[in-house]
Parts: sequence; structure tokens; C-alpha cells
Amino acid sequence: MIVNVETMKKCEEKSNLSNLELMEQVGFKLAIEIMNRHQSHDKIIVVCGKGNNGGDGFVLARVLFEKGFNVKVIPLYQELTTIEASQQLKLLSKKCFLTKNQDRYEEILNADVLVDAIFGFSFHFEIPSECKEIFKTYNQSQAIKYSIDINSGAEADSGHIASDALTSTVTFALGYKKIFHVLRKDHFLFDECIVIPLDIAKCEESDIIEMTDEQFIQSYPKLREDTYKGMEGKPLIVGGCYGMAGATVLNIMGAQAVGSSYIHVACDDKIYNILSSQQITPVFHPFTNDTVGSVLKELFPKVKCISFGSGATHLESKKIIFELLLQQTNCPVVLDAEGIRCLQNNLYILKLIRTQVILTPHLQEFADLVGMSIDAVKTNKLVLAKEFAKEYHVILVLKGPNTIVVSSQGEVYINQTGNSSLAKAGSGDFLTGIITGLVSQLNDPFYATIMAVWLHGKAADLIVTHRHPRQVSIDDLKEAVSQFFFEHC
Repeated sequence: MIVNVETMKKCEEKSNLSNLELMEQVGFKLAIEIMNRHQSHDKIIVVCGKGNNGGDGFVLARVLFEKGFNVKVIPLYQELTTIEASQQLKLLSKKCFLTKNQDRYEEILNADVLVDAIFGFSFHFEIPSECKEIFKTYNQSQAIKYSIDINSGAEADSGHIASDALTSTVTFALGYKKIFHVLRKDHFLFDECIVIPLDIAKCEESDIIEMTDEQFIQSYPKLREDTYKGMEGKPLIVGGCYGMAGATVLNIMGAQAVGSSYIHVACDDKIYNILSSQQITPVFHPFTNDTVGSVLKELFPKVKCISFGSGATHLESKKIIFELLLQQTNCPVVLDAEGIRCLQNNLYILKLIRTQVILTPHLQEFADLVGMSIDAVKTNKLVLAKEFAKEYHVILVLKGPNTIVVSSQGEVYINQTGNSSLAKAGSGDFLTGIITGLVSQLNDPFYATIMAVWLHGKAADLIVTHRHPRQVSIDDLKEAVSQFFFEHC
């Protein structure tokens, strides 16, 4: 289960445990974790903040001290902000604190083990100026490092990471993983995340959706004995242009990989021969600038999902296609690449249509779409993605190391599959085909999109178990998808 801060607080409140009791439980369980990993003579430094996260650190230090471990505490603030943290501070032996002659910066640099108990899940914005030198020194240390719940300097819900946020060898997620933990590929602040179970109320629901092998297999539509062509959904792929016909080929491969048995492809007649020589099973509908309208209008009632934009950079009729898709279709529309660029300065159009639109931008495309720098997007991408999906009533697939899928209702999926083998030209076109194929087969476009993103990454993960990421091709990805279905579906 992945929870946001609000849900976590509700779980704690329903547990009928006081903050002091929770603090005792957390500190004791963390102490056991550290004692199992280290020797009593190891030099352990616990750096504590002024709130409840600092209180957890005080309990941890007290338990370690009572068990004979060499532990010291560095409180960063003289005044604490919670009664519970103040109570825990008073219970610490004076021997746990550095003497006046000990330099805290030197102690941090020379520590064997460092524990970050500074800021918890309530942290926002930037690191206070009075802490910056300590944070820099902490990150310079070669010690084994642990963070309690959230690495200090990171926001639990938004994905925002402040400059000089603390790194860790292990981050102990308390109770449940938070959004921060599943965005690891974006920030790499920790090497490993370990969930510490707490005796709190069980979280029954979360807005953060997860996907596993079992969930995918259960949700993937099964073939009936009386199945005939087209029952698995009829997708329509529109796109490509002279010089970029390969993008459409990859769209087709993606739709084929997820079992689409009747694929329509509308393409500029300049690339028809190229496409038909590469793919022989789709039904092709070549068009010219003069005939594109009539060709598409005839196809719209026959299909269940349409994708547009992959490889359409120089397509002469792209604006005509774009307007037709948003004005005269009833089925879901997947906009990729040039389809997304057609929205620039025209976002208001999305508020005027009834068709379910699925956008698949990478970070730079999204930054261009919202008129922000890519750095600004990276530091707050989850919040921006949710706001965008809600305002424009779309399903947003924000591609990146941890691809995010967001619905207009605020539901969030943060993908955990995939690796660097996907960071190559054509990977996104293949994904667009997978999305189009699955959406055409399932009644829930949002869940189908999640399944597509998960499967795309899962295929890459299966390949890199026996091949270097640089050597992975789109053909390999398609073969991996086929192998997954053969073994599980």
C-alpha cells in the first residue's frame, strides 16, 4: 500500500495511540533494525530536528544507549515544537550529547553510522538556512546512513526535493510507503527502502493505485472460444510522415503485442508502401491532404480507440486530423508527440470536448505544454500533473524514470517497472501502441493505460535479466511481452 500524508495521519488517529506511544514504538523498532546491522562499538550519530521526527530519533538513541551502543545525539534546535519530542529529549542521558569541545561537523564526518531524524512528512519547500551546512557535511560523510520515514529535505507527497536533501543507504518507511518512496528513480536519495510495520489502523483505501503481475493477469481480457477478429477491440492508428514512417510501425507493433487482432492504420499515401512492406496484417487507409477528412470520418464509428501523433512532425494534414479527432470522435483518443504539440496554445480545446483524451508527453513536452522550464516541472511534477489532468479532464501519462499516470479525478499511479533500456528513440511510440491496443479492449481507459505503462516497463525488466540495456531493441520488447503473455495469460 502507498499512502499520502493525509491518509497516514488518519491511520495514526484511528489507532487510539498517543503520539508518545507511537514515538516509543517507532524508536524501539528502528533501534532493533540498527542493532541487527551494526556492532556496539560503531560510532553512531543521530541528528534530530525539532518535531516528532526528532522525537523518534531521541527514542532510537535512548534505546541504543541502554543496549550499550556507542551513540551520540545532535539536536539541531534548542526549542522543540512538540510536547512529545520535548518529553523524549528529557529522557536521554546527558552522556548521549556531544561535549562543548566536540565539533559536530567533525563528529558527523567521522561517524560510522548516521541517522537522519530531522524532518518528517510535514516538510515543505526548502531547507532552513541554519541547517544547510549540517546537511552538506552530512552528505559528505562516508558513513552508512539511515533516514527515518522521509529523507530530510524531501516532500512526502509532491515529489519536490530541496537542494542538499539528505541521502541515505536505507530509508525506513514508517507504516506504509509514501509517494516519495516510489519516486526513487527521480531523486535517488536512498539505495533501499524498508517498510517498518506499525501497530496502527490498517489503511483500507488509497488514491495511489498499484499494479502487480497478478493484478495485470486478472484484468487482462481472456479469449472466449467463440472469439472472432475484432472482439479484442479495434484500434485506429493515425500518424507517421515521410522520413518518420518507423514511428507508425512501432505503434502497430505495440498494439499487436497486446493482442489487438484487427488494427486500422490511416496514413499519408506517401508512406503507405513503406508501412505495408513492414506490416501485412493491419488494414491500411492511405489518404492525401484532400481525402483525409472523408477517410477518417468513415473509420471513426468502427473503432474503439484512436492514437495520433507518433512520427507526424512533417505530416501536412496534421491540423485537420487533430481537429477531426477532438470534434467528431466518441471513443478515447491517445495523443502522442506531434498530437501533443498541436495542443500548444490551444489547451482550452480540451475543456470543450467529450471524448476521453489520453496525453503521453515526456517531461520536456509537458514543460512546453504548460509553459514552464523542465527544471520547474521536475521539482514538482506530481502536483503539476494532477492539476493539469483535473483542469483539462484528461488522462495524463507523464513519461520519465518513474512514469506517472493521473486521472482527472485525482487518482495516481506511479510506475515501478522499467529501466534505462527504455531511454531510446521508438520506446514511446511502442508504448503508444500498447496503450491504444489495451484501451480498445477494456472498458476503463484509465486502468487500461496503467496496465499498458506497467507492461511496457515489465517487458524491459524481463529483457535486462540477460541482456545489456544498450542492446535492447523494440523487437526485443515485443518478444518479451509475448513471452509474458505465454507464461501468465
